[in-house]
Amino acid sequence: MLAHQQWPNPVPPWPDDFPDVVGQCSLESLYSAAFDAHESIAHRTSSAYRMAKAGDVKAAVKVVSAIIDIETVTEIHNAFPGSVVASVHAEEEQGRNKLALAYANALGDICDFEVDGDIVQCNRANHTNASARQRMARVPLFDGEVISDRQYIVVDDVCTTGSSLAALRHYIEARGSRVVLATALAVPEPKHGHDARRLPITSITIEKIRKKFDSSAIDVILYDYGVAPSIQHLTEAAGQTILGFETAYGIRSSLLAAR
Repeated sequence: MLAHQQWPNPVPPWPDDFPDVVGQCSLESLYSAAFDAHESIAHRTSSAYRMAKAGDVKAAVKVVSAIIDIETVTEIHNAFPGSVVASVHAEEEQGRNKLALAYANALGDICDFEVDGDIVQCNRANHTNASARQRMARVPLFDGEVISDRQYIVVDDVCTTGSSLAALRHYIEARGSRVVLATALAVPEPKHGHDARRLPITSITIEKIRKKFDSSAIDVILYDYGVAPSIQHLTEAAGQTILGFETAYGIRSSLLAAR
């Protein structure tokens, strides 16, 4: 399946007022969530976190229960009542990560949201420990029915570059519904000028890309390789990654090599 076949209908670019990604805790809190009494705090990750990443449903629920912030969840509920929640079911090297699904189910239980259990990721993107260029090239692909004409909240365990959340948004909006919010269990602190909470590409970054490259050629490359329907559909992180190349040929070669 080619990635751009994920977009059977036009996908609108990011709206100017798309909200920042809502996180529940820091990366450190997520990694150490639900430490058992016998575990040493010197361990970077708890056994519950590692088991959840490897596909243990009970461990995932344990981790989510340990870190979820009810006040934050209440704010999501009040801002977007009646939403449908869809999560990124990510394939990891260790197994099928259950954290995003557990988080989606928690939002459904607490906020009385409908949880979309039909949309699933149908490839292995291998984003864990991948570089920004590799993440951009390895686009998550999805399958399953989208509930038509509804507002969706998209969910992941960690938002680093936002590529998975953006791909899920593209999939849903190409099928007639609207994504109103993205949320993750953890979002890294802003670093080196990059704020992971910001998903939509900025007008400044779009203008820099257009000045540096033939923007129509970049749009064709992004579409052909299933990265995004156009420059305007990129995340800010992906836009900054594009600016790191010297030529359009370099972008195409990198996308091919990363796969």
